[in-house]
Amino acid sequence: MLAPRINAAGRMGNAEQGLRLLLARDQDEAETIARSLEEDNLQRRKHDEKVLHEAIRQVEEEVGYPDCSSILLWSDHWHPA
Repeated sequence: MLAPRINAAGRMGNAEQGLRLLLARDQDEAETIARSLEEDNLQRRKHDEKVLHEAIRQVEEEVGYPDCSSILLWSDHWHPA
């Protein structure tokens, strides 16, 4: 349950938050960081959903599917991984 949120923080450009949570000694601080990580995870999921819809649109409108032998999609604003 924790790993996807720490990963999302890194993907959204806030990797230090995961480390801060793991090192937190104060419960209030840990809860604040955990809420921030949850928000990062929600943002990551929204971003991934947007990318999926853009990829589907590219396939439908630009690729020539199903007559193509391979598909390569990209966008300058998609996360590399």
